[in-house]
Amino acid sequence: MARNAKSRTLRLAAVRRELAEVARVGQMFIDGDLIAEAYHPHSKTFMCGDDMDFNPAAFLPLKMTMLRLERLSRVPCATTLWRRRPDMPDRGEALVLGSFGSPHAGDKPANRGYQPKPMFPELAGAFLKGRTTWKTTRSPGARNMAERGMGARILGLGGPAFLEVFVPVRDSMGEITGVLEVFTAAE
Repeated sequence: MARNAKSRTLRLAAVRRELAEVARVGQMFIDGDLIAEAYHPHSKTFMCGDDMDFNPAAFLPLKMTMLRLERLSRVPCATTLWRRRPDMPDRGEALVLGSFGSPHAGDKPANRGYQPKPMFPELAGAFLKGRTTWKTTRSPGARNMAERGMGARILGLGGPAFLEVFVPVRDSMGEITGVLEVFTAAE
């Protein structure tokens, strides 16, 4: 599979194998201990976008790892690292975006009233049960990702859609501190 072969149609099973391999490597190389440190302590529960205050000593290594993971696949893909809100454990929130924002990340608007959404089933399965989960999301946003050269023609999926895999990321004590999402867009 060529990484930038736009005209080539790939089988769904082959694309899933590629994304699963990136996710597996990500589980090994993402430092789960850094996830809890990515925000400064005073900003871990901020509720508006302008108030985010990342701890560069933790955030930058996570961001660099995410971007490197995206280069491993022979299928164009992007990554997102999710965290559980410490003040709302039933909710997930995108912590680190790779080169393209997750279809589920949403915005953290600068006005008051932001509430992170409850975890969708696939994210909850990875966070709460430690399982690898898959999701296909039909979305016109997939066309935007594909137009940026980060999509693939996937036989059996039909676009525009995102194909996503979610895997738990653990800290040095074996606790799940984050979830890695690896995804691609079907044209």
